[in-house]
Amino acid sequence: MTRGDAFSQVLQATEPWCYQNLATICAQEDGYEGGRKAAHEMLKNGGKLDGIYCANALLACGFLDGMREHGMDAPNDFHIIGFDDTPQTAQYSYRLSTIRQDVMEIAKRALWCLESRAQDASLLQRLEVVPVSLVLRNTSPEAFSVKPSHS
Repeated sequence: MTRGDAFSQVLQATEPWCYQNLATICAQEDGYEGGRKAAHEMLKNGGKLDGIYCANALLACGFLDGMREHGMDAPNDFHIIGFDDTPQTAQYSYRLSTIRQDVMEIAKRALWCLESRAQDASLLQRLEVVPVSLVLRNTSPEAFSVKPSHS
């Protein structure tokens, strides 16, 4: 399952009102340039968005810069959140909201699983879940506290 798939599933389960309006933008390239070009393509095709989730920090930074090149910025014109919480996302020029994962814990658990199976090949495959945390910065400071009005 990709990060995008997981994001969609959680959104559908917890915020169905938001999931109904979900549109997928697929970057044709990875990394910063992929995000930048995706922003240009979306705007060229008349796209409008309230918020965007990018599967990694480089895509998010590129998308944000691509939108800025067209005079739009977060959080005033849209909200954006990335994934990875790399040092770049905390830089003043980005201050990108992001999802932080504990890479050291992931590595420890992966090694423990490999070591356990090496000692006992009959052990069944298992899924290890490592919690993530939300880091709110300037690109979506209130994104998760805003609910739709039901008039």
